[in-house]
Order: sequence, then C-alpha cells, then structure tokens
Amino acid sequence: MLLAAGLAGCGGSSKSSATSTGRSSTAAQPPPTSAQAAAGAQAGAAALPGLSARVLRDGELRGFIPQAPAVRGVTPESWVVAAEYPPSQRAGAAAEFRRLGLVAAMRERLAPPSGQGAEAISIVERFQTPAGAQSNLAAETRLSPGESAFSVTGIPGARGFGGSSAESSGLNVAFTKGAYFYLVGVGGPKGVSLPGRPALIAATMRLYGRVRP
Repeated sequence: MLLAAGLAGCGGSSKSSATSTGRSSTAAQPPPTSAQAAAGAQAGAAALPGLSARVLRDGELRGFIPQAPAVRGVTPESWVVAAEYPPSQRAGAAAEFRRLGLVAAMRERLAPPSGQGAEAISIVERFQTPAGAQSNLAAETRLSPGESAFSVTGIPGARGFGGSSAESSGLNVAFTKGAYFYLVGVGGPKGVSLPGRPALIAATMRLYGRVRP
C-alpha cells in the first residue's frame, strides 16, 4: 500500500492510519431520513470549531508542521468523502460511523518544513458517547497483515501499531478521551527516516495532556 493512500484513511484503506490495509465493513443499514441528516449536520457543524484545538499543534511533533487546510466532516457521509475513503468503501464506512454515533471529525496533515520525506496525520473524531469512541478505537487498531502492536505508556488505554510494505512504513498511536477518538501517525516511503516510537508517543502525550473529555 502506498503511503499517500494509507495516510489518513484514504485511497485503498478504510482505516485512519499510516500503514493500514482496510477493515471489515458492517452490514448495510438504511440511510438516514432527511430530518435525521439535517439534525446530524447541524450537530456536526456546531462541534467543528472545538475540533481544531484537538489535533496536533506546531511543535508538538518535532520536525513537522501542520499543512493547511485540514479536512472536516459534519456527518458520517461527508466525513468518508472528506477523508478520501475509496468510493467502494464509503457506504459501509458511513454506516459504521453512523452506528457508532459519529458527530464530526477532522484530519490534519503535517510534514517537514521542506515538504519532502515523511508525512504525519492527526485525526480527531467526536462521537455521541464514550462507548462509541471506544468501539471505534477497537476497530481502528485491529491489526492487518504486516502490522504489529507496540505498548504505549502514559496514556490510559492507548494502542500503538504499525508496519511496513515493500513501498512504505509507518507508526500510529490511537486513544480515546471521553467521547473523542484520536490518532497520530507517521509514515513515509521505504528508505525515508521516520520519527521513532518514542518521538511519536511523546507527541501524542502532548496532545493527550491538553485535550479535555
């Protein structure tokens, strides 16, 4: 899987990680009514301003700076489009997000000042309940072939995972806090120097320390 596809759950991956290769989709569910869709969009729009403070800031992942603009979704349907899920996976992914109670989400890309080499992502997804965020954590950190888990200390319940292919490699840390799901990942083509696990965990701990449930 190419790095550009894997980062941020786009182009060939339905998981929001730097090295993922997709997750199973859920059974089809009826689409929301127009009233439900309007209500969901209103709730998501109201939640968006607060999400911008819940992704990595400049300096929190050393050597990387945010790249504008961040992408946002105010409904499950708009989120899977904004996050560039493959068209064939969007209906299933949106149905799963709707089942879990996704309210709104944001994805930020980060890169070195030169714009060359490794990339990073910072994702936040707000759910209606902490249980929804926890269920999403379990789904997003389910290991795919070629991935392995690693321990993360200092962040309760956090999960680290990563892997490599012939083209790229990457590392990710995901956690929840209240009704919010967070993921921070780094990745790049084979041969590119990436921040190691300690640097990624340290950046994620900075994020964890300043966000509130």
